[in-house]
Amino acid sequence: MVYCKCSHECSSIRKYSLALSEYRNDFNIHIDELSDKDIVFIWSKDLIKDVQKNNFHSQQEESTFENTYYEYYNKRWEEMSKIEMSIEDWEILKQRWKIIKKEKPLYTMFELDDSGSLDKVNILGKNELSQEDIDYIKQEHEKYLKYEKARQKYIANHPDYSDVWRGPQDDEYEADIMKYYED
Repeated sequence: MVYCKCSHECSSIRKYSLALSEYRNDFNIHIDELSDKDIVFIWSKDLIKDVQKNNFHSQQEESTFENTYYEYYNKRWEEMSKIEMSIEDWEILKQRWKIIKKEKPLYTMFELDDSGSLDKVNILGKNELSQEDIDYIKQEHEKYLKYEKARQKYIANHPDYSDVWRGPQDDEYEADIMKYYED
């Protein structure tokens, strides 16, 4: 079992463990190492719609379409949940993961510290959960269920909804979904 103990509502729970897995590409989890900036991004490709392939009548039409898609992509990139950490912290995290895998605890927890300019992630292994841990897991699960309910309402209220980006009508942002979120 893996769960995340963050200072805020977190949609990155699966990304932590999948990023460290040899199967991460099967789940569209990407790790972008920008060595020139000493930064690593961990993010899910599923959070940005793929662009639909089209046949264009002119180079101008294709260019306009691509520019509009990149506007959507860039705005979505800025708002979506992702982890931004230093390469040094990423290397430490990978080493800690190897240790946890050898220890084989019943529960693996990830703690995110996002209070600085870059994120820090710590991995903890436990064989027992405290009541506080159990309560936290339940609370986060409830948030997840409410979010999924809001997302399904969003999709139901958009009859032309598409999983791919066909044009600006397919722009989808967290603020759009959160309009349907019920506390």
